[in-house]
Parts: sequence; C-alpha cells; structure tokens
Amino acid sequence: MKINFIFCFIVLSPFFIAQNINSELGIKPYLNFIQFGDKATANQLKNWLDNSSNEVFTVVHFGDSHIQAEGPTSVVRNKLQSQYGDAGRGMMFPYSAANSYTSILYSSSHKGEWSYSKSFQFKPKLKIGVSGMTIRTTDKHASVSMMLKKPSLMNQKARLYLEIDSSSYDVLFIADSDSTLIRVKDFISSKNPYIEIPLKGKESKFTLQVIQESNRQNHFEFYGLSLESVESKGVRYHSVGVGAAQYGSMLVEPLLVDQLPSLNPSLIILDFGTNNYLYDNIVRPELGPEIEKIIRNLRSYCPKALILLTSTQDLYYKSKHITSGIIFRNLIDSLADKNNCLFWDWYAISGGKKSLLKWKDAGYAQTDLIHLTTKGYQLKGELLYNAIINTLDTLSKNSELREFKIPYREVKDVTPSTTNIKVQDKVEAGISTKPPTTLTNPKSDNQTPVKGRVHIVKKGDTLSEIANRYRSNVSQIKKTNNLKSDKIQIGQKLIIP
Repeated sequence: MKINFIFCFIVLSPFFIAQNINSELGIKPYLNFIQFGDKATANQLKNWLDNSSNEVFTVVHFGDSHIQAEGPTSVVRNKLQSQYGDAGRGMMFPYSAANSYTSILYSSSHKGEWSYSKSFQFKPKLKIGVSGMTIRTTDKHASVSMMLKKPSLMNQKARLYLEIDSSSYDVLFIADSDSTLIRVKDFISSKNPYIEIPLKGKESKFTLQVIQESNRQNHFEFYGLSLESVESKGVRYHSVGVGAAQYGSMLVEPLLVDQLPSLNPSLIILDFGTNNYLYDNIVRPELGPEIEKIIRNLRSYCPKALILLTSTQDLYYKSKHITSGIIFRNLIDSLADKNNCLFWDWYAISGGKKSLLKWKDAGYAQTDLIHLTTKGYQLKGELLYNAIINTLDTLSKNSELREFKIPYREVKDVTPSTTNIKVQDKVEAGISTKPPTTLTNPKSDNQTPVKGRVHIVKKGDTLSEIANRYRSNVSQIKKTNNLKSDKIQIGQKLIIP
C-alpha cells in the first residue's frame, strides 16, 4: 500500500537535522510531524500555505518564557517566509517599560514613569490583550522605543494597539526620522482596536512620544505594535510569549476578543505547560477543562483559525526530575484529538524522559534544566518548521490519508534504519494512519495486520495510561470498545487497537 511507503520516505527527508545531533540529543526525527485526527483540518493548513502567494497566512504563537524572547519562533518565521513570502514580522512590545527582557530581534527602551500588568498575574490591574502585557503612563513626558537589529526592506505599515479614548494622551509616532502626530480622539468612532500608520520601509527604530494637548487627557495605555507588509500575501508570524505564563493566563486577557480577530489568524499555536506543572510536579485535574475553555473562546473569536497544541519538553526543577511531563503530554494529545486540534509532540520528538540532561551536556540546554540555550531554541525552531513541511509532504503524496496520529509511551524507541525499515519498526514507532488498517513493508507487497491486544483493567489504570502503554490513543480504544466515557472498571477487558 502507498501510505506507509510514503511515511518511510519522509523519515529520510533532507529537512531533518543532522543525524549526529539527533543521536547526541536523543531527538526522534521520525516522530516529527504535525499530528491530526481529521484530514480536513490538515488540508486547510496545506491549502492556506499553498495559497500564500495570493493571501496572507498568519500565525499567532502564544507561549511562556520559551517564546517571549523569540528564540524558536524567529527561526520558524524566517524559514516559512523564505519559502512562502514575507508578510511582516508581526507584533512587537516595549518590554523595557514592563520591566522585562526583550526579543533577540530588537531592543527596547523607555523614558518617564510607567506601570504595567502581565498575563501571568492572577488579577492584572490593567486590561491585557494579545501581547500578554500592557503598559500605562500618566507622565506627559513619557515615551517608549523599539529598535530592530535588522530593519525590514519591504514596504510596510505599523498598527498601534492602544487605548482609544478621549482621555488618552495623543501620540507622536516616530519611525526613524519620520514623525506622525496621532490625535487619538479622531479614531474613537473606528471599529478597529488599532491605529494604522503607513511606513516608507527600511525603518529600524519606532518611538511613541506621548503628548498632552488638553487637561482632559490624563493617561496613555499601550498594548503593542504590529509591523505588516502592505502586500496581502506571504506569511506573517506573531510571537507573543510571556515569561511565567500558564494556560490560564489566556483567561485574564479581556482585550483578546477584539485584538486577536484583527490579526486574522490562520493558525493559533498554544505553547504553554511548563508553568502549569513544573513547581509541584502535578498536572491538576482542572487543567483539561481550562484548556478546552480556552479553545472554545478562541474559536468564538476566530472561527476559521486552526489551533495547534504542543506538549512540553522534558523538565527538571532544582535538579529534581519532573515526572509529570509524560502525563501532560498525554493530556494534550487527548485534548487535541477530542477538540479537533493539531498536535506537535515536542516532548516525544525532543527525546522524552530525562533527555534534557543530554541537551545540557551538549550545550543545547541551560544549567537550570528548564530553558534552552540560543542554539537549543534555534534547533527547536528548525524542528517545528520541519514538522510542518514533513506533514505537508505527507498530505501531498498521500491522498488516502484520513488521520495521522503517533501514539507514544515512555520506552526506548527504535529509530528506523535508513537501509532496512521493517514492518515491526513502524509498529513500534506508533504510527497510526487510516486507511489502511495494515502496515506494508516497502520491499514487499505482503501485508501484515496490526492485531488487537487485550488488556485487563487493574486498580489505578486510566484510559490515557493504557493508551500510552500500548502506543495507542484514548479515542481509538473508546471507539474499538464502544465506550461512551473515560470510565473503566477493574477486571474489564479492553481490546487495544
């Protein structure tokens, strides 16, 4: 059959990282795909990217400290834009005024007194939007600046996300030496949550200087700046991470309902998790419903956008290994399947249990065993880009594929050989492709059925743990056994597909 031959070919794809790095870090490149349970969802991703020469494909990548400095996202952005066209770098934020570290792609500075709120705070004092941070000043001499390390050469525009209110200070917006006076009250009737300013191109420094023109004006509140191409085609990649953020951080961003749709996202990436279970090594039962609430909110804001969930990398805290990584991975896998989201299994791809020690020893992870080094984040970005390309290749070469799921369990996987890829290798790698229900050795036309296995439920068993143990997944087990819920009983016999 054609499907599994294609998978074996993709394993040897030139997009993968050098084999010696894979081996040294424990990376599993044969797992590096964007998984999906519904082909229509994956085809939508492919069609949008294929059509990026005619319209903008917009990514909004939410996350925590792994994302705020844009280490991995800068790589994905550059590679996607090199292949599909550059529609602008997207959101920027003057982190200096929020007393935080900035992006590796630009610096920021400020003058005057500023207050701020961040989405990881339980009850932020200021309203927060898509950037995950808000700054505010009552100082009529205050200003903020952002300086790109490498200016864009394209014709572009700037969208300023700020509070549009009659009591707001006006703004002198300076792009290098060109300045534009923005009278905020003139835009109150606008339905947009931003004010758009045309640029000449090649600008590298952007300054917002507040101006008080009447006593009624008493403050200025700012949510971020988006640099966008004037041409409506290519890839635009908004990287909006906030250090210490958790999944619940997205539930304290009331301005998201207006600001996110204005970005017109094609793909929303939710790249959280580290701060949800790192400190107490517990994945709490309320996390699943919380994530599903976030998914529902995002789909109500942006009904056409695809949502990609990611698992976290292996983690340590105060030199102690965090064992909940696999539990979180299984939760995200099941939520992606249940809610028709795409899934990138970063935990499994990066090596799984205790693999971060290898990353640290090789100089790809920091000594805190939580964060990566510069080259570590660059590698993560390479792998995410590769996962997208590998999945698009698979879809292009396999018209029969209805789903692509890769169940994973915490055992040492066998990397398929480049010279002799056997049927059993593919079964052990956990590849699930439908149709067919058989796996085929590319060297032969013979087919070998994947036989069902019987598991007798023991005390303490859960469907997710059973699925992980057998490299299956919860939805497949429930479907095979006609289960209407996740409840199972001791002594119950389950057929594992």
